[in-house]
Amino acid sequence: MDDWVYAPGSGFLYRLDPRAKLIFVIAVGGYLALESASHLLLLVLAILHILGLLSKGTRSRLLPLWKTMWPLLITIILLGSLRWRAEDALWGVGPITVTRGSIWTAVGLGARIAGLSLVLSLLLWTTDPGDAVAGLTRLGVPFELGFPMVMALEYVVTYKRTFYQILEAQQSRGLTLSRGNPVRMARAYIPVLVPLLITALRSVDSLALALQSRGFASGRKRTSRRVLRLRRGDWVFLAVTACALAGLAQV
Repeated sequence: MDDWVYAPGSGFLYRLDPRAKLIFVIAVGGYLALESASHLLLLVLAILHILGLLSKGTRSRLLPLWKTMWPLLITIILLGSLRWRAEDALWGVGPITVTRGSIWTAVGLGARIAGLSLVLSLLLWTTDPGDAVAGLTRLGVPFELGFPMVMALEYVVTYKRTFYQILEAQQSRGLTLSRGNPVRMARAYIPVLVPLLITALRSVDSLALALQSRGFASGRKRTSRRVLRLRRGDWVFLAVTACALAGLAQV
């Protein structure tokens, strides 16, 4: 999840208005979720990689993202390739078979998962959380909903770091994580999960008090120092995206 943290950088995606990027993510994400043709899913995945390579700040983060995703993708492709007593089987063990069509379908499913992860990552890598909240608000999402959405992503990363800090501290005190028996493994993590839960409850309480002191639920119209303007480049980007998705939908 550290690969989803925003980091300042320069490049094409960084200069886009957050609203343009949000619309892009919604449009591309919807297409990836609905498209069933494996070759088109792979094409969109390749285009997203090209967009990631255009910005210096995102170029170096593509490989770590793939290192995180590859175990899941391989599992999806392997399990998705299995069929029960298929007639045109390329290979099989007993009733479990693998066909050319099942492999291609599983590859498309993996491309869909990878594409959804990549398009969301491009948004999170290149958009400041404050700008993301402002963009959601300008698109009509209530601030009371947009702010928790962005904060949730930030806190997932924060709690992951806290988890590993507690784990290292407990291991330095002699904690041994056993392997093999799932029940024994779950019990071994109790000294880590209890402090993590206490830390989470304390941070949530502090955050609630901070938001309350700033009138989070006051119901009044909010002002912002962030002034968002859709420039010519944003409109061109959205137009190209719309034309590309319309063209792919006709294939």
